[in-house]
Amino acid sequence: MEIRRILGLITKILVPIDESSQAAKAADYAGNLAETVGADILLITVVSLPRFTTFMEGTPSYTITDELLEKDMKYAEGYLEPTARRLAATGVKVTSKIVKAEASVVNAICNTANDEKADLIIMGTTGMTGLKRILLGSISSGVVTYAHCPVLVVR
Repeated sequence: MEIRRILGLITKILVPIDESSQAAKAADYAGNLAETVGADILLITVVSLPRFTTFMEGTPSYTITDELLEKDMKYAEGYLEPTARRLAATGVKVTSKIVKAEASVVNAICNTANDEKADLIIMGTTGMTGLKRILLGSISSGVVTYAHCPVLVVR
């Protein structure tokens, strides 16, 4: 199969971002690819629902606070919207969305990709190795493992 035909199969690219430089590189890469193959971009950022723990009779109880959620949403908009505008200025069709994650950021990204019928996920990595990777885990590694579609990780 020739490369142009393969690339023609990509019509929607999901790009999860945060405020990191790695995410910006991934967004730029996705923008260039989308422009080349005529794909649309769905730019997302995942906000973990803020919780605080209270203990009633020795059992933990988790409460989501609206104030913390609103603050996190505004913060996320602060880097999501400028990135969307920058990519759209190149002529690529870009939509953006904030996704709320109740438990796992990896699940939120994979579920969004599935629900939105993304053909490809392009995301950055912090390049963590060794102990940091073991302790903190890796969102990009989790997405590569569980996504229903191909994942391109940009260093």
